[in-house]
Amino acid sequence: MSRGGNAFPRVAGSLFLIWMLLAGMPVTGDGLPVEKRGEGSPEPLAAWSLLQGAKLAAQGQCVEALLAGNAAYGQSRSSTIKRRALALRVQLLATCMDAPEAAKERHAQLKALLPDGDPDLEPPAPLPALKIPLSAPSTVRVLLTDWYRSMRIEGLGLRADQGGQSVWSGRRVILASRGDRLRMSGGGSGQWSGRLILRAEEPMRVILGRSRPMRLRGVLYITAHQGRLRVINHLSAEAYLRGVVGAQSAPGWPLESLKAQAVASRSYLYHQLRHRQPHDYDLNAADPSQHYFGINRESRPSDRAVKETNGQVLVTDKGKGDGVRPILALYAVNSGGHTAEAEALLGVEKSYLKAQPDSPSKSGRRARWSRTVSRRLLERVLASAGVADMAVGSMEPDRLGPSGRILSVKIRHAGGVLPVTLRPLLVKGLKLPDAPLSIKSYGGGFLLEGGGLGLGLGLMQEGAARMGRDGRSYRDILGFYYPGAPLVHLFKGSVADAVQAHPSL
Repeated sequence: MSRGGNAFPRVAGSLFLIWMLLAGMPVTGDGLPVEKRGEGSPEPLAAWSLLQGAKLAAQGQCVEALLAGNAAYGQSRSSTIKRRALALRVQLLATCMDAPEAAKERHAQLKALLPDGDPDLEPPAPLPALKIPLSAPSTVRVLLTDWYRSMRIEGLGLRADQGGQSVWSGRRVILASRGDRLRMSGGGSGQWSGRLILRAEEPMRVILGRSRPMRLRGVLYITAHQGRLRVINHLSAEAYLRGVVGAQSAPGWPLESLKAQAVASRSYLYHQLRHRQPHDYDLNAADPSQHYFGINRESRPSDRAVKETNGQVLVTDKGKGDGVRPILALYAVNSGGHTAEAEALLGVEKSYLKAQPDSPSKSGRRARWSRTVSRRLLERVLASAGVADMAVGSMEPDRLGPSGRILSVKIRHAGGVLPVTLRPLLVKGLKLPDAPLSIKSYGGGFLLEGGGLGLGLGLMQEGAARMGRDGRSYRDILGFYYPGAPLVHLFKGSVADAVQAHPSL
């Protein structure tokens, strides 16, 4: 599908978010409110969570951004931080979470916290439905990097265009960032401001900095900014999915399990496309919700799964007359035997992301785990978020979700009790596979025990593999992990026919 059409209209509200996040909050050099620092105060932690949420939202990592925004709001007593956390949540709920009713509720809370209610403050417009059938798979824009200083590109018939004109052609080239200009060497020479578009007659071999080579289909859009390269890969949705499904599956998975992963990944992709139109990319290759490694991780079985489910996505309903809404098809490695619930974890209800027993995941390698955490490590993690000079006494569960996962803890110290939301700080800082199910004192620290790997929402990959080995179909697997979400086709005919009709894809 061409980006020039109106299937994914622009979403309002970006200036609203920027104003609410950045206006008028006095901070120190590390981003913490100047008047709120101190031993055991929750405000540095809340400010850290808010800033993390803003950064993640700017990178298109919606779920992680919402977790951070929820943590900031729940941990802070500051009206300033609460307003900005609510603004972040309103924006995320109205756009990438596709939850307009929840956005309206948070918006009403926000207006109540503003002087005189600010009657002119409007919430972001809700996302329109997706009209189907589409004439062809969408073009997907994947951010590969925005921080490497140089890259090497090779390919048969490689050429660089700028402004519709060819400026270089050859077999290989090195591009480096010099401030806001691109410098070419190793097969070509010259410097350019603005954007270069690189394409080849075959998949390109790309080396970012000193990383491992990647083979990429499609076209590369490359710019330089402040000494860093920004590289965005444009390719068709189905070509993108070939790389994703191969990366998100393991060798030996049954075909039906791979097909379930393909539909989940495609549904997540089209959910993202509906709200990323105002930005210069749709997905981040390093997005924890959906990794992309180009051709490197493709395989014949995963390619077959993508082909045999061509154009199929899960939707919230069948959309009589007003189009369809692809679901937020989150997935993880293993639930530990019980999936989580979106409302408890994210603060937004999703009928297809409910807590339920998940016996297929119990046989997976990551069904159970335990970690010992020293008090010193816990203090270092808290200090990294601005809670400095605090001697941890004890840590105990505070709030639990319907699945039994611990959502927040109470950390006792000499000055009192500090409530801390598990995500994003502790799960990431302590390198936990998932939120724990239990916490016990253990020697000089704590023993944390839990089950699974990931958020525990949606399809569980090890559980899906088990169901496939037990002879269940991909429709059975999807129905189990996304209950009540209908399966629809986006395209007329096959994807092969659509791509043939649009050779640029």
